[in-house]
Amino acid sequence: DSGGEVAYLAAAQAAPSTLAPVIARFGDAIDKGRLLPDVPDSAFAALTELKGKLSDEQYRIQENRLRIALEDRGQQVILRYLTGDQVPQNQRDFQGGEEYYRAARRLTPESLFLEGRQDFMRGRALLFDKNYAQAADLLESAVRIDPGGAHAYNALGIAYLEQADYQRAIPAFRDAVKRAPHWTYPLHNLALCYIETGDSAGAIRTYKQAIRLTPQYSYLAYNLGLVYQRLNRRKDAEASYRLAMKLAPESAEPYNALGSLKSSTGKPREAEQFYKQALEKNPGMLAARHNLALLLADQKQRLPEAIDLWRENLRRAPDYLPSRLSLAGALSDPKEAAQEYRAALKERPEYLAARLALAEVLLKSGDTESALGELQAAAKQNPKSSAVYEKIGDLEAGRNRRAEADAAYETALQNAPDSGAAKRLRKKIHK
Repeated sequence: DSGGEVAYLAAAQAAPSTLAPVIARFGDAIDKGRLLPDVPDSAFAALTELKGKLSDEQYRIQENRLRIALEDRGQQVILRYLTGDQVPQNQRDFQGGEEYYRAARRLTPESLFLEGRQDFMRGRALLFDKNYAQAADLLESAVRIDPGGAHAYNALGIAYLEQADYQRAIPAFRDAVKRAPHWTYPLHNLALCYIETGDSAGAIRTYKQAIRLTPQYSYLAYNLGLVYQRLNRRKDAEASYRLAMKLAPESAEPYNALGSLKSSTGKPREAEQFYKQALEKNPGMLAARHNLALLLADQKQRLPEAIDLWRENLRRAPDYLPSRLSLAGALSDPKEAAQEYRAALKERPEYLAARLALAEVLLKSGDTESALGELQAAAKQNPKSSAVYEKIGDLEAGRNRRAEADAAYETALQNAPDSGAAKRLRKKIHK
């Protein structure tokens, strides 16, 4: 404000003339955003030169200028967060905010306010690394220091939500809503909690509340459509998806969702058109290309098209397992299929279904020993799986190795999931 500017000028005039260039350099660094200690020609470096050369009052004026500038940069990150824009902030935004608050604390280390803001920034950044426990600790600290801050409650709720701790996530999001009743983001997160806990009515109610607050945000209508589709309320789902399309014409997600909806209602032509529109808007949308391939694979004469689409997805993203597994299942050559399953297991060694499928295609190709090796690996990873041991028993029985087969069947029987499975296994054991 004008009072601060007058105070600054007075301090500069009262300072020795030899310090005027340093003070000018200090002001230039602040004006141009060179605030952090480790940047070239930073305001911190100039402030260090001034220490001990200005009176205490004059130095404090300069120090306050820098601290206010640092706090303002950090506050901008929080304000963008509270705006709840459709484009989410990234990890670097919060890491940058933490740097500004850390630097401000160097000037005022006793400030609990700055400590709370730094904890929030650090905790929110850790959520991107899936370090939920440490993030929750920092965010709980931020809430204790600043119990009125909606931003910290929302971030804390996310930490709990990602750990499926809904009993703590829901109150955290409600606290955020209470402190910022016009902020959409915690309402969206609260609705996600309701979905995960089976409270569809609560999710719908919360999304509608959010839409009333920010009717321009397409992602709210889109997510409401997903809830309706789960409930098989197809007309409501379609209306929500079309609203999302109207609000964000260039967004591919509503088109993909409408394709899925039309596919589930037995309208493959319409579904195909929506999937293709999604890909026109976003050629890199793996889910739309995968869904289109699934649709085409149901039509025998178009299976080659589906295979090409899955291969294109894997060319773009070799770790995209849905397309990898679907491609493996569609290939007629067992050796080619085995190659795809092995690629999937390289990404996810614990994926039981892929390992069992690999064992099956190895058997079809006549490689019994390799098939047995995969089943034994599956049994090692899942020692309580009755189905895995039953498959081992079947394989050994097929090779007339009765002792090995019976041993596998006995283990399967010990872990049988129900009486029907137990009855079937007893019949297989050689008496």
